[in-house]
Amino acid sequence: MKKIRVLIVPFIALFLVLCALVLKVALAGYSFLSYILVAAAALLIILHLLFKLAKKRGAAGVIAKILVVLILLALAAGIVIFAVNEADVVKNAKTEERAYSMDYVVVLGAGVNGTEPSLSLHNRLEAALDFLEKAPGAVAIVSGGQGPGEMISEAECMRQWLEARGVAPERIVMEPAATNTYENLKFSFDIIAGREGSMPDGVAIVSSEYHLLRAKLQAKKLGVENCAGVAAKTTLPVLRTNYFMREAFGVAYERFFG
Repeated sequence: MKKIRVLIVPFIALFLVLCALVLKVALAGYSFLSYILVAAAALLIILHLLFKLAKKRGAAGVIAKILVVLILLALAAGIVIFAVNEADVVKNAKTEERAYSMDYVVVLGAGVNGTEPSLSLHNRLEAALDFLEKAPGAVAIVSGGQGPGEMISEAECMRQWLEARGVAPERIVMEPAATNTYENLKFSFDIIAGREGSMPDGVAIVSSEYHLLRAKLQAKKLGVENCAGVAAKTTLPVLRTNYFMREAFGVAYERFFG
């Protein structure tokens, strides 16, 4: 029985690593969750070894006990920070009614498979189309450059997709240079300011539901305070969970270091 108890923690750690490998190798889009599982496995092993060392007498046991306390305190603080940011991510993961009163909507790009939108981009385009149908006076800034494996820019892909579904060409303005969310917003805001003579107080932003909080935080850093989110629902539930978890860390990084 004692041997079994000794092997439980290494067995759990090994199981977590194997799950991480499956997520990383066999499935697309679950890299972050796989990293979390590996980190959890490593933490389990470290605590397991420290608990064993803490039972010994002398300086080594004392140091081990101190390390255990510090690690557990850091873990508790991390869980609190994660929970606070995750709550904010979830709170902002919805379409705001005031978005429909905005004159412009910035549609944030995502991957393009050759010339076709990826699943994530397709979700955003569906949300953008719905928005433009409900706000017939709004102009869409479709933003995103051309990345590796993409035959056209994300902006061009979005323009083609929206026009094919009946959106008038004059309601679509392309921003084909951005490579990240900050550039998506900055370059799009520059286009809007150029068209209007100055930047409006606010715009609507279309992005994946989990990403809206971080997009609005970056918009505020660019001086646009009154942005309203338009949520594109991530199709696959498990993938959605992965992205929501990842986004809490992204928001924490944005707030502390961004």
